[in-house]
Amino acid sequence: MIASSLFLRGSIMLGLMLGTASLSMFISNTATTAMMVPLMQSLINELLSCYDTKSAREEDRKACKDMSIGMALSICYASNIGGTGTLTGTPTNLVLVGQVVELFGSEAEVDYVTWFLFAFPLMCICMVAIWLVLVAMYLRNAPKNERVTALMRQKYEDQAVISFAEKSVAVAFGVLLVLWIFRDPGLFKGYGALLPKNHYTDTTSAMIIALLLFALPSEKPDFSDCAKKEIKEVPRLMDWNTVQKTLSLGRCSFARWWICSSCWREGLWFGKNDWQLSVERR
Repeated sequence: MIASSLFLRGSIMLGLMLGTASLSMFISNTATTAMMVPLMQSLINELLSCYDTKSAREEDRKACKDMSIGMALSICYASNIGGTGTLTGTPTNLVLVGQVVELFGSEAEVDYVTWFLFAFPLMCICMVAIWLVLVAMYLRNAPKNERVTALMRQKYEDQAVISFAEKSVAVAFGVLLVLWIFRDPGLFKGYGALLPKNHYTDTTSAMIIALLLFALPSEKPDFSDCAKKEIKEVPRLMDWNTVQKTLSLGRCSFARWWICSSCWREGLWFGKNDWQLSVERR
């Protein structure tokens, strides 16, 4: 019974960690944590509702508290570990690659596939190690309750059907991964070799997909409406109001730093005047 209870709680924690790490591989660690913490809190509340904490023994109440702490820590650890798996997982990785190119030249540039092959196995090892540590520290005395198993089964059966918008975003994200991977895979020449050097980067691929989200509809198109005089207006997958509300200020600061760095490296000319903005090295 203890082993069964430990396996159930460990599986729930592992599912949270895998979901968090998968998201953190492609978006910032802070955004991933902010997204997953509310889900974790609702999950903990559902689990605790299966126990009568008022009439439970002191050991069971402490075990429930430890389980909650372990679930919360799993989100934090998985977010940080997942950010190391890909080149775009966290801005720190991009800064490192930029410094490598600046110090050793473009020949030493680290591409997306090379980083993934190096970092992803290490990420998996760290994930398994921290999961085992958290299970041993916080879930070893997890109380047994059949209602938890029934609740998990019911929640699984009550899952909503994936919407057209969610499928569209998933396909767009898959296309973005393909563009990132095959631009310069390293094992063979990618499509980046067909384009002018230094004119197409991973940022270009991200911008193309981002602009595509403003054009794709969020509902499945009904081509029978084409014969009608009045065409139904369908919202897009992304709109500018959402961008203004959710755009991270940290990314804007990173963009400002990048612009200043470009001015420092190349110099900047204004209009027809022979005036150049330059920064002296100190």
